[in-house]
Parts: sequence; C-alpha cells; structure tokens
Amino acid sequence: MSEIQIAKHMLLAGTVPKGNHNEEFQIMSDSKRTDRRKISKMFVLILSFAVSLSTHLPAFADSSGLPDSSGLLDGLAPLNIGPQLGSEIPSEIVVAGGLNEGSLAKPLFDLVQYMLDHTDTLTPEEILASVPKYRRVQMFGTWVNEDAPQDCYNTRAEVLLRDQSGTSQIEFSTKNPCLVARGEWHDPYTNTAFKLASAIDVDHVVPLKNAYRSGAHAWSNERRCHYANYMLDAQHLLAVSGHENKTKGDSGPEDYTPPDQTYLCAYITNWMRIKANWNLNFSDAEKMAIQKELRDNSCPVTLTRPPLADIQKSRIDSTIINTKCTEISDR
Repeated sequence: MSEIQIAKHMLLAGTVPKGNHNEEFQIMSDSKRTDRRKISKMFVLILSFAVSLSTHLPAFADSSGLPDSSGLLDGLAPLNIGPQLGSEIPSEIVVAGGLNEGSLAKPLFDLVQYMLDHTDTLTPEEILASVPKYRRVQMFGTWVNEDAPQDCYNTRAEVLLRDQSGTSQIEFSTKNPCLVARGEWHDPYTNTAFKLASAIDVDHVVPLKNAYRSGAHAWSNERRCHYANYMLDAQHLLAVSGHENKTKGDSGPEDYTPPDQTYLCAYITNWMRIKANWNLNFSDAEKMAIQKELRDNSCPVTLTRPPLADIQKSRIDSTIINTKCTEISDR
C-alpha cells in the first residue's frame, strides 16, 4: 500500500493510528519507538487529501448549479484533481486534536470562516436588481410528491408526519385523505405546541427569496425545486408556527431571530450550515448580525465547526435531485 493510499485510508477512517505494531503503517521502528518524521509526513498527506476532497466542494457546482461529474471516491465524495503537497489549505478547514501519540486528527469545517469568505460586496437590493425578477412558483415550484404513486403525501405532509411530536395520532382531512388535519407539533421558534395543522407552516429555514439573492438565481429551475422540497436534512424544512413564519418572511438573521432565546444558537448555526451546504453567500449586514448573535449568546464553537465529512455528505446529497423536480423544465 502506497503512502498516499495509506493517508486516504486514514482520513476516511477518521483517525491517525496509535503507536502500535501495525506493520502496514510502519509507525513503530524495530525498537518500538515512534518515527515522528513519518507521522509528520503522513499528517501532511492526510491534510493534502482532505484538501483534495474539500477545496472543490465549496464550489463543485458549475454556474448552472448542477454537480461537477469529475469523479467519485468510493461513491462517497466528488473528487477533482486536488492541489499538490505544499498548497495552501483552505481557510474553512481546521483540524481538531493533535499529533500526540494516540490522538485523533478530525477535519472540521469552520462555518464562520466560510461566511467571511462568502460575504457579498453588493447589497441584497443591488443583487436583486441585477438578476431576473424573483418569481416564487415559476422558479422554485410548489410542494411535490416524490413518492407518487406509492402514496399521496407532498413535501408539506411529509414534514408534518416527520415532525409529529407527543402521543396523539395524525388525523387526515375527511374530505382529502392526503391532507394532514390534526396532530401535535412543537414549534422550536416559539417553544409552543400546536394541534391543528392549519396553524403550522413548513418553513424553509433559509427562505427561498433569501436563497435566490444569495446565489440560487444562478441555479436551474429543477435545482431550485429540489432546494424547496429538500428533506435529506431534517433541519432544512421545519414545522413551525404559521404566524411566526409569516413574521419572519424572507428575512435573514439581521432582521429576524426566533423569540425563544434558548433556540437562538441552534437557529443561527443551522442557518450558516445550510448556506454552506448549498454554497450560498451572505450579505454584509447578515454577517455582522450573525457575528453579534454568536458573541452575545456565547454560542459553543462546536456548533460552528461541524465535521468536514458532514458538510461533504450534505453537499453530495444536495445534488441528488428530487425525481419530481426533474420533470420541471427551465422556463
């Protein structure tokens, strides 16, 4: 096994091997002492491989928003030709842990740094003035039923079924068996419970118009429809108070945050993660508001530095277009 292959194996496993008698990695010398030069060299290889996976992921979609098809690594991640050893490591990539014997090297994705690197110089108003006029239905479509004809539940119904809380059973409309009528849902924005589905909205955490001016204006209609109906991330669409969702509108954190302060850190970091997953930008006012909320609420750094592998997986998942969205042609 070559050193490059060893480094790839180590990164995918998420570990730097402990000093032991593993001949394959040749970490221990015959005298059972750690060869630190080999560890250092191996760590450089690991970081280089991480870069080769991650450098292209923030921008592995072309201008149409569709994924680059340059290759897959064991079916897990898009793999372009990465930078050579010695290339600068992307600023979003950080490594937790150290090189001490027995420690783990854990590549993380710094959401704050991603935000700093992806802040628009133009205001949202200037962006909207320079792109086609936002038209919600024509550009993002409506709720779709990906599972038809197996069932009749569209994305809204699927989220209500998924987010049902408590012990009460879901009840459907007597006039329309595909329409959820009653159940029990906990709204994280207000920390209140609801039993009537009519009082619940399914919120796009990063609203469609906000996503549009943050970069989705360059996507195809089918990718925008996929974003609008995306359920592979349980925090992308949320069942929330209809009144609160209307209060939020298409606002970012500079103009709206949930009234339940105990949820604020989760809301802010989820917002940042979704934008990173979908390669979306931030406005300057949005960036400053997020920085203030993170600081004022002492949000844990663990929330702003998820595992790099999680971001990789989410970005891959975001390219697997909802089958019903592929039926939408560009207008």
